[in-house]
Amino acid sequence: MQFVLLLLSAVFVAAHNMTYNAYFGLAPNNVFAYTTEDLAANVTLVTKSTADEHLPKVDVKLTNTGNTLIEAAITNTGEYDLAILKLNNIFDHRNVRKVDINAATDGTPLAFEGIYVTPSRRTTADSWIHIAKGDVFVTKFDAADLYDLSSGGNYTVKAEGSAPIRSSTGYTDGQLVYSSNTLYMGVDGAEAARHMAARRDAEDRDLAAIQNGSGCTDEQWERILQGMAYCHRMATRGAQGAYDGDIRFADYFNTDLPLVRLFVQCKLLAVADACQLVGSGKARITCLDIFQLCNYNSLAVTDAQAGIIVICPLSLQYSPAFSPGCHQHDLATTLVHELTHIDGLHTFRGTGDYVPRNTWPYCKDLDWLDAIDNAQTYSSFAQSVFLQCDRPF
Repeated sequence: MQFVLLLLSAVFVAAHNMTYNAYFGLAPNNVFAYTTEDLAANVTLVTKSTADEHLPKVDVKLTNTGNTLIEAAITNTGEYDLAILKLNNIFDHRNVRKVDINAATDGTPLAFEGIYVTPSRRTTADSWIHIAKGDVFVTKFDAADLYDLSSGGNYTVKAEGSAPIRSSTGYTDGQLVYSSNTLYMGVDGAEAARHMAARRDAEDRDLAAIQNGSGCTDEQWERILQGMAYCHRMATRGAQGAYDGDIRFADYFNTDLPLVRLFVQCKLLAVADACQLVGSGKARITCLDIFQLCNYNSLAVTDAQAGIIVICPLSLQYSPAFSPGCHQHDLATTLVHELTHIDGLHTFRGTGDYVPRNTWPYCKDLDWLDAIDNAQTYSSFAQSVFLQCDRPF
């Protein structure tokens, strides 16, 4: 899928030569004179080994309870009780990426179509779920809320991820890593299509009235506009850093290949444009949380398909428009992060979130192929270039 993103970026550049020249005064004619064979010959995937973290144990069992309905039974098989942060994982009740779904015939992964949630460093009591040693936590969800299954047929479903745990549980490691069984699921495409259409119709009715600034006070919207101004400057500097081969690029994206640098540059230019052209139609930024998605002290929630970015109350209460401190939360970096998610802003599909690599400094641990698809890598890199952060960048 990521190779497709690289190829699609070529289309983006070809269609936006004027923007490209305006920023850097470059002649774009030969910018993407690459074939798929060139990509295969010039781009080498860097793999990393993962050390045994000796994390607490859970058993995750997925079962199909009817067409696209899935039940997950999670048993605490470790030595201690667990307190688990239910954010961006299978414990989260929202339509976040709980599972990965592939076509059973050839293993082709389906594109995730749920929401993206940016976490804060603050938690409250309702941010945690408690599973005593030996107990079972059961959660149910509809896979058709997360993926387009309207084609029907056979799919494989697997839940893999991680979640922070409280140190007071008895474990010295702060992450619970889990991996489920592989569930084979046969889907009635017509039924899945009806479910998806009904959900989208209901959402579209609610989202149609949302405009830039909906639900924001004048003071809140003014601060968001200030954040967007810094977002524009930050993304532009990040794009320049990618073009120049700034030393920070290899630190964040784990490669210095010109083709990858160009892809990142174009992505950040698209973000810079979106931050400058408020109301351009590519994204709508709102304070209105009509679906009550800003739970668990989230900073922002993005619906990439609808192009909606909700700035959550926690951001509006605590995040400045811009912070001069490296690796600090502010509205500018939040906006860079969220805008990379938006479908069609740069490539057909926006970026994802590689949990737990969706926070600094863990976003620097991805190989380049995943890094160019990880929103936090872009925002942290752009901030580091903009502020000229010293090592560890």
